[in-house]
Amino acid sequence: MHTPTSPGALVRELSRLFVRSQRAQSACVDGASNVQCHVLTELLRVDGLTQQALVERLSLDKAWISRAVDALVSDGVVAKRPHEEDKRSVKLSLTALGRIRAEKLENTLNTHAAQVFEHIAVEQHGQIQEALKVLISALTHAAQATLNISTCDVNTETTPTAQENTLTFEDASMRDVPAIEVILAKAKLPIVGVRRHIAHFRLGKHDGKIVALGGLELYGEQALLRSIVVDPEQRNKAYGKQLVNDLCQIAQQTGVHDLYLKTVSAKRFFDGLGFEELAYDQVPASLKQSSQFRGSCPASATVMHRAMSALI
Repeated sequence: MHTPTSPGALVRELSRLFVRSQRAQSACVDGASNVQCHVLTELLRVDGLTQQALVERLSLDKAWISRAVDALVSDGVVAKRPHEEDKRSVKLSLTALGRIRAEKLENTLNTHAAQVFEHIAVEQHGQIQEALKVLISALTHAAQATLNISTCDVNTETTPTAQENTLTFEDASMRDVPAIEVILAKAKLPIVGVRRHIAHFRLGKHDGKIVALGGLELYGEQALLRSIVVDPEQRNKAYGKQLVNDLCQIAQQTGVHDLYLKTVSAKRFFDGLGFEELAYDQVPASLKQSSQFRGSCPASATVMHRAMSALI
Protein backbone atom coordinates (compact mmCIF):
# COMPACT_ATOMS: atom_id res chain seq x y z
CA MET A 1 0.00 0.00 0.00
CA HIS A 2 1.24 3.50 -0.84
CA THR A 3 2.52 5.94 1.79
CA PRO A 4 -0.29 8.41 2.66
CA THR A 5 0.23 12.07 1.82
CA SER A 6 -3.09 13.81 2.55
CA PRO A 7 -3.58 15.30 6.06
CA GLY A 8 -6.42 12.93 6.91
CA ALA A 9 -4.54 9.86 5.71
CA LEU A 10 -1.42 10.92 7.63
CA VAL A 11 -3.38 11.27 10.88
CA ARG A 12 -4.97 7.84 10.35
CA GLU A 13 -1.60 6.25 9.60
CA LEU A 14 -0.08 7.86 12.71
CA SER A 15 -2.94 6.51 14.82
CA ARG A 16 -2.75 3.04 13.28
CA LEU A 17 1.00 2.61 13.79
CA PHE A 18 1.03 4.11 17.27
CA VAL A 19 -1.94 2.11 18.54
CA ARG A 20 -0.46 -1.14 17.27
CA SER A 21 2.85 -0.49 19.00
CA GLN A 22 1.18 0.48 22.30
CA ARG A 23 -1.12 -2.53 22.21
CA ALA A 24 1.84 -4.86 21.71
CA GLN A 25 3.82 -3.08 24.42
CA SER A 26 1.36 -2.86 27.28
CA ALA A 27 -1.24 -5.64 27.33
CA CYS A 28 -2.51 -3.43 30.16
CA VAL A 29 0.72 -4.27 32.03
CA ASP A 30 -0.81 -7.11 34.04
CA GLY A 31 -2.85 -8.90 31.42
CA ALA A 32 -6.20 -7.12 31.77
CA SER A 33 -8.31 -6.49 28.69
CA ASN A 34 -7.97 -3.42 26.48
CA VAL A 35 -11.34 -2.12 27.69
CA GLN A 36 -10.23 -2.40 31.32
CA CYS A 37 -7.12 -0.41 30.36
CA HIS A 38 -9.30 2.36 28.94
CA VAL A 39 -11.46 2.43 32.08
CA LEU A 40 -8.45 2.58 34.40
CA THR A 41 -6.69 5.41 32.55
CA GLU A 42 -9.93 7.38 32.16
CA LEU A 43 -10.73 7.15 35.89
CA LEU A 44 -7.15 8.21 36.61
CA ARG A 45 -7.83 11.38 34.61
CA VAL A 46 -11.34 12.05 35.95
CA ASP A 47 -12.49 10.53 39.25
CA GLY A 48 -16.14 9.80 39.95
CA LEU A 49 -17.37 9.12 36.42
CA THR A 50 -20.61 7.23 35.90
CA GLN A 51 -20.68 4.16 33.69
CA GLN A 52 -22.66 6.09 31.07
CA ALA A 53 -20.04 8.85 31.12
CA LEU A 54 -17.37 6.22 30.39
CA VAL A 55 -19.41 4.94 27.44
CA GLU A 56 -19.63 8.46 26.02
CA ARG A 57 -15.99 9.38 26.67
CA LEU A 58 -14.58 6.15 25.24
CA SER A 59 -17.19 5.66 22.48
CA LEU A 60 -17.38 1.96 23.30
CA ASP A 61 -20.31 -0.42 23.54
CA LYS A 62 -22.21 -0.35 26.87
CA ALA A 63 -21.88 -4.10 27.29
CA TRP A 64 -18.09 -3.95 26.94
CA ILE A 65 -17.84 -1.14 29.51
CA SER A 66 -20.20 -2.94 31.90
CA ARG A 67 -18.20 -6.17 31.79
CA ALA A 68 -14.91 -4.30 32.24
CA VAL A 69 -16.22 -2.34 35.23
CA ASP A 70 -17.63 -5.47 36.88
CA ALA A 71 -14.28 -7.23 36.47
CA LEU A 72 -12.36 -4.28 37.92
CA VAL A 73 -14.76 -4.01 40.87
CA SER A 74 -14.34 -7.75 41.48
CA ASP A 75 -10.55 -7.29 41.45
CA GLY A 76 -10.82 -4.53 44.04
CA VAL A 77 -9.33 -1.80 41.84
CA VAL A 78 -12.56 0.15 41.18
CA ALA A 79 -15.22 1.07 43.74
CA LYS A 80 -18.84 2.07 43.23
CA ARG A 81 -20.48 4.74 45.36
CA PRO A 82 -23.98 6.27 45.25
CA HIS A 83 -24.56 9.22 42.97
CA GLU A 84 -25.53 12.26 45.05
CA GLU A 85 -28.06 13.57 42.51
CA ASP A 86 -29.26 10.45 40.68
CA LYS A 87 -30.22 7.51 42.89
CA ARG A 88 -30.44 5.24 39.83
CA SER A 89 -26.76 5.76 39.05
CA VAL A 90 -23.42 5.17 40.76
CA LYS A 91 -20.06 6.88 40.52
CA LEU A 92 -16.88 4.95 39.83
CA SER A 93 -13.57 5.65 41.55
CA LEU A 94 -10.17 4.01 41.71
CA THR A 95 -9.31 2.30 44.98
CA ALA A 96 -5.80 2.73 46.41
CA LEU A 97 -4.81 -0.49 44.64
CA GLY A 98 -6.53 0.70 41.48
CA ARG A 99 -4.65 4.00 41.48
CA ILE A 100 -1.33 2.16 41.77
CA ARG A 101 -2.32 -0.10 38.90
CA ALA A 102 -3.58 2.77 36.72
CA GLU A 103 -0.48 4.88 37.36
CA LYS A 104 1.74 1.92 36.50
CA LEU A 105 -0.13 1.50 33.21
CA GLU A 106 0.01 5.22 32.47
CA ASN A 107 3.76 5.38 33.13
CA THR A 108 4.42 2.32 30.99
CA LEU A 109 2.48 3.74 28.05
CA ASN A 110 4.06 7.19 28.39
CA THR A 111 7.57 5.73 28.56
CA HIS A 112 6.92 3.62 25.49
CA ALA A 113 5.48 6.59 23.61
CA ALA A 114 8.49 8.76 24.47
CA GLN A 115 10.78 6.21 22.86
CA VAL A 116 9.52 7.38 19.47
CA PHE A 117 11.61 10.52 19.89
CA GLU A 118 14.77 8.41 19.96
CA HIS A 119 14.31 8.02 16.20
CA ILE A 120 13.90 11.77 15.60
CA ALA A 121 16.67 14.35 15.43
CA VAL A 122 16.94 16.28 18.73
CA GLU A 123 16.63 19.65 16.99
CA GLN A 124 13.18 18.60 15.71
CA HIS A 125 11.76 17.59 19.10
CA GLY A 126 10.41 21.04 19.98
CA GLN A 127 8.75 21.47 16.58
CA ILE A 128 7.05 18.09 16.83
CA GLN A 129 5.87 18.71 20.40
CA GLU A 130 4.22 21.97 19.31
CA ALA A 131 2.60 20.22 16.34
CA LEU A 132 1.27 17.50 18.64
CA LYS A 133 -0.28 20.14 20.93
CA VAL A 134 -2.07 21.66 17.93
CA LEU A 135 -3.25 18.21 16.79
CA ILE A 136 -4.51 17.29 20.28
CA SER A 137 -6.44 20.57 20.48
CA ALA A 138 -8.02 19.92 17.09
CA LEU A 139 -8.95 16.35 18.02
CA THR A 140 -10.48 17.54 21.29
CA HIS A 141 -12.70 20.01 19.47
CA ALA A 142 -13.60 17.40 16.85
CA ALA A 143 -14.52 14.91 19.59
CA GLN A 144 -16.90 17.42 21.15
CA ALA A 145 -18.54 18.00 17.78
CA THR A 146 -18.97 14.29 17.04
CA LEU A 147 -19.36 12.82 20.50
CA ASN A 148 -21.78 10.11 19.43
CA ILE A 149 -19.92 8.93 16.33
CA SER A 150 -18.29 5.51 16.53
CA THR A 151 -14.52 5.11 16.52
CA CYS A 152 -14.77 3.30 13.23
CA ASP A 153 -16.84 6.04 11.58
CA VAL A 154 -14.66 7.91 9.10
CA ASN A 155 -17.03 9.29 6.51
CA THR A 156 -18.96 12.57 6.42
CA GLU A 157 -22.43 11.19 7.02
CA THR A 158 -23.85 12.60 10.23
CA THR A 159 -25.02 10.36 13.03
CA PRO A 160 -28.85 10.17 13.15
CA THR A 161 -30.25 12.43 15.83
CA ALA A 162 -33.88 11.33 15.67
CA GLN A 163 -34.70 8.57 18.13
CA GLU A 164 -36.38 6.46 15.45
CA ASN A 165 -33.14 6.35 13.46
CA THR A 166 -31.03 4.82 16.22
CA LEU A 167 -30.74 1.05 16.46
CA THR A 168 -30.25 -1.14 19.51
CA PHE A 169 -27.67 -3.87 18.94
CA GLU A 170 -27.48 -7.25 20.63
CA ASP A 171 -25.58 -10.51 20.23
CA ALA A 172 -27.22 -13.18 18.12
CA SER A 173 -27.67 -16.73 19.43
CA MET A 174 -28.46 -20.15 17.98
CA ARG A 175 -32.19 -19.51 18.37
CA ASP A 176 -31.81 -16.59 15.94
CA VAL A 177 -30.22 -18.71 13.20
CA PRO A 178 -33.46 -19.62 11.34
CA ALA A 179 -34.55 -15.96 11.13
CA ILE A 180 -31.05 -14.87 10.09
CA GLU A 181 -30.87 -17.47 7.34
CA VAL A 182 -34.26 -16.39 5.98
CA ILE A 183 -33.20 -12.73 5.92
CA LEU A 184 -29.90 -13.56 4.20
CA ALA A 185 -31.61 -15.80 1.66
CA LYS A 186 -34.07 -13.03 0.76
CA ALA A 187 -31.12 -10.66 0.31
CA LYS A 188 -29.38 -13.28 -1.85
CA LEU A 189 -26.44 -13.44 0.54
CA PRO A 190 -24.62 -16.67 1.53
CA ILE A 191 -25.86 -18.53 4.60
CA VAL A 192 -22.93 -20.96 4.73
CA GLY A 193 -21.05 -20.59 8.01
CA VAL A 194 -23.75 -18.69 9.88
CA ARG A 195 -24.23 -21.41 12.51
CA ARG A 196 -20.48 -21.85 12.97
CA HIS A 197 -19.88 -18.13 13.56
CA ILE A 198 -23.19 -17.18 15.19
CA ALA A 199 -21.41 -16.08 18.40
CA HIS A 200 -20.00 -13.14 16.45
CA PHE A 201 -23.20 -12.04 14.70
CA ARG A 202 -25.02 -8.87 15.78
CA LEU A 203 -28.68 -7.95 15.40
CA GLY A 204 -29.79 -4.35 14.94
CA LYS A 205 -33.31 -3.89 16.27
CA HIS A 206 -35.92 -1.14 16.17
CA ASP A 207 -39.12 -1.54 18.18
CA GLY A 208 -38.10 -5.14 18.86
CA LYS A 209 -37.85 -6.05 15.17
CA ILE A 210 -34.65 -7.07 13.39
CA VAL A 211 -33.96 -4.41 10.74
CA ALA A 212 -30.23 -5.02 10.22
CA LEU A 213 -27.74 -7.79 10.88
CA GLY A 214 -24.17 -8.76 10.18
CA GLY A 215 -21.34 -10.85 11.52
CA LEU A 216 -17.64 -11.49 11.89
CA GLU A 217 -15.53 -14.55 11.24
CA LEU A 218 -12.46 -14.37 13.49
CA TYR A 219 -9.08 -15.69 12.37
CA GLY A 220 -6.62 -14.60 15.04
CA GLU A 221 -5.69 -10.95 14.49
CA GLN A 222 -7.63 -10.90 11.21
CA ALA A 223 -11.40 -11.04 10.74
CA LEU A 224 -13.88 -11.25 7.91
CA LEU A 225 -16.87 -8.88 7.90
CA ARG A 226 -19.83 -10.72 6.38
CA SER A 227 -23.59 -10.91 5.89
CA ILE A 228 -24.26 -7.16 6.15
CA VAL A 229 -27.93 -6.63 5.36
CA VAL A 230 -30.58 -4.00 6.10
CA ASP A 231 -34.34 -4.42 5.72
CA PRO A 232 -35.20 -2.86 2.30
CA GLU A 233 -38.07 -0.93 3.91
CA GLN A 234 -35.70 0.60 6.47
CA ARG A 235 -32.95 1.90 4.19
CA ASN A 236 -31.66 5.49 3.93
CA LYS A 237 -31.65 5.75 7.73
CA ALA A 238 -27.91 5.08 8.20
CA TYR A 239 -28.70 1.66 9.69
CA GLY A 240 -26.03 -0.02 7.56
CA LYS A 241 -23.42 2.41 8.76
CA GLN A 242 -24.44 1.95 12.41
CA LEU A 243 -24.22 -1.83 11.96
CA VAL A 244 -20.72 -1.74 10.46
CA ASN A 245 -19.57 0.66 13.18
CA ASP A 246 -20.89 -1.69 15.86
CA LEU A 247 -19.10 -4.67 14.32
CA CYS A 248 -15.90 -2.62 14.03
CA GLN A 249 -16.04 -1.94 17.78
CA ILE A 250 -16.52 -5.64 18.46
CA ALA A 251 -13.56 -6.47 16.21
CA GLN A 252 -11.36 -3.89 17.91
CA GLN A 253 -12.10 -5.11 21.41
CA THR A 254 -11.59 -8.73 20.36
CA GLY A 255 -8.02 -7.88 19.35
CA VAL A 256 -8.53 -7.80 15.59
CA HIS A 257 -5.88 -5.78 13.74
CA ASP A 258 -7.18 -6.12 10.18
CA LEU A 259 -10.73 -6.44 8.86
CA TYR A 260 -11.52 -7.86 5.41
CA LEU A 261 -14.66 -8.28 3.32
CA LYS A 262 -15.93 -9.27 -0.12
CA THR A 263 -18.64 -7.27 -1.86
CA VAL A 264 -20.35 -7.44 -5.23
CA SER A 265 -22.26 -4.16 -5.27
CA ALA A 266 -21.48 -2.16 -2.11
CA LYS A 267 -17.92 -0.99 -2.77
CA ARG A 268 -18.85 2.71 -2.59
CA PHE A 269 -20.58 2.18 0.75
CA PHE A 270 -17.50 0.53 2.27
CA ASP A 271 -15.20 3.12 0.66
CA GLY A 272 -17.00 5.68 2.80
CA LEU A 273 -16.28 3.67 5.93
CA GLY A 274 -12.52 3.56 5.42
CA PHE A 275 -12.17 0.25 3.61
CA GLU A 276 -9.80 0.03 0.65
CA GLU A 277 -9.76 -2.35 -2.31
CA LEU A 278 -7.18 -5.11 -1.94
CA ALA A 279 -5.61 -7.58 -4.36
CA TYR A 280 -6.58 -11.20 -3.75
CA ASP A 281 -2.95 -12.27 -3.25
CA GLN A 282 -2.70 -9.88 -0.27
CA VAL A 283 -5.43 -11.71 1.65
CA PRO A 284 -4.06 -13.81 4.58
CA ALA A 285 -4.03 -17.55 3.95
CA SER A 286 -6.30 -18.19 6.95
CA LEU A 287 -9.10 -16.09 5.42
CA LYS A 288 -8.76 -17.80 2.05
CA GLN A 289 -9.95 -20.99 3.75
CA SER A 290 -13.27 -19.37 4.72
CA SER A 291 -16.45 -20.17 2.81
CA GLN A 292 -16.61 -16.57 1.56
CA PHE A 293 -13.33 -17.07 -0.29
CA ARG A 294 -13.98 -20.66 -1.31
CA GLY A 295 -17.03 -20.21 -3.47
CA SER A 296 -20.00 -18.84 -1.51
CA CYS A 297 -19.17 -15.35 -2.82
CA PRO A 298 -18.66 -14.79 -6.58
CA ALA A 299 -15.05 -14.75 -7.76
CA SER A 300 -15.79 -11.34 -9.30
CA ALA A 301 -16.52 -9.82 -5.86
CA THR A 302 -14.26 -6.97 -4.74
CA VAL A 303 -11.95 -7.70 -1.80
CA MET A 304 -11.58 -4.83 0.68
CA HIS A 305 -9.50 -4.19 3.80
CA ARG A 306 -9.55 -1.84 6.78
CA ALA A 307 -6.80 -1.56 9.40
CA MET A 308 -8.30 -1.46 12.86
CA SER A 309 -7.28 0.91 15.62
CA ALA A 310 -8.30 1.23 19.25
CA LEU A 311 -8.46 3.96 21.85
CA ILE A 312 -5.43 4.42 24.08
